[in-house]
Amino acid sequence: MAGLVFLSILALVVAIPHTTLALELVASNASPASPGGQRFDAELGINGALSMMVDAIHYIQMAFAYSSPATPRKTVDTITFTLEDMPGVAYTYGSQFHLSASYVAGYTGEFQREMRSIVYHEMTHVWQWDGKDGNRAPSGLIEGIASFITLSYVNDLRPGFVTELNSKLATGWSESFFSDLTGKSVEQL
Repeated sequence: MAGLVFLSILALVVAIPHTTLALELVASNASPASPGGQRFDAELGINGALSMMVDAIHYIQMAFAYSSPATPRKTVDTITFTLEDMPGVAYTYGSQFHLSASYVAGYTGEFQREMRSIVYHEMTHVWQWDGKDGNRAPSGLIEGIASFITLSYVNDLRPGFVTELNSKLATGWSESFFSDLTGKSVEQL
């Protein structure tokens, strides 16, 4: 398969006490000739996606308190990321994360920021619990938790970010809000 990279990571989340993961990340661009596949390779690439995934996994493990012996931790051995031709933006099923090459091709905003947001959101779905068969949580709750993790990442960089961003939105929208509040551009976040 073109663009296939295997990366095994042992003790991935070293900074979290009492947590050792043996985790394999597998990533591929299944649409390298498409406009989205070409943009992905040029602006992020497999290594960039894997790096974002590692950062997201580290953050999510902390956010879900998976270092605590009292917290039930989801067991994941392999996470597969695939950029492919499909409708929509992205979805995760189990530990398989799929990103739309069409969405990548057509996205007109700040590409790195959007990819980081999607990776954090979808990686949350890999690690979050959703109830048990016959007693599943509502999809809105599952999506809300994933969105919360994405916003929490920025809020942890700058405590009060979400509150202050919400206040700024009362007068309109500007991407400069991010640098105003965090001292970092959207690209740096």
